[in-house]
Amino acid sequence: MGVVVAAALGFGIQRGDSRSTGAQACASSSCALSAVAASVGVPNPCVLITDAEAAKLLGRAVTSRSVIGTPSRSARLCTWTGPAYNSFEGPVKATATLAVFRDAKRRFEKLSKNYVRVSGVGPSAFTNPARSLLKVWQNGYVISLHGPLSVTTLPILKYVAASALKHL
Repeated sequence: MGVVVAAALGFGIQRGDSRSTGAQACASSSCALSAVAASVGVPNPCVLITDAEAAKLLGRAVTSRSVIGTPSRSARLCTWTGPAYNSFEGPVKATATLAVFRDAKRRFEKLSKNYVRVSGVGPSAFTNPARSLLKVWQNGYVISLHGPLSVTTLPILKYVAASALKHL
């Protein structure tokens, strides 16, 4: 999971890029909203979805959750953990993550070109089905959802992402 977390946090938070690119490339109302959103900090991803929604990602009950990052940072991450499940390698802790960070839509889409475009959730969304990952851009923020490969399907990712976007 460490690689996925690093990838989720590393996507779109390079200093100077996300804010300057967004400001230069936009003249639309969504970009104006992005500028306002960027000035208020990054929300706590642990409150964007409920534990019951996180349990859908995990495929089992949530036993704990933790947040990384502060509102003044450009990215925050919440990890939900559930009881271990058996895999071919032995018992594995079930974890699901929701990362939130700021980014300009143009940059988000450019960096997502190797992913599969998804419709039906947010203004711009991409998935990597092989990694059980969904990234969605809305109003200057990107949410990145990841769950265990064995249980987390695209419909579940879209359902949970739609809920998170309502609170973003």
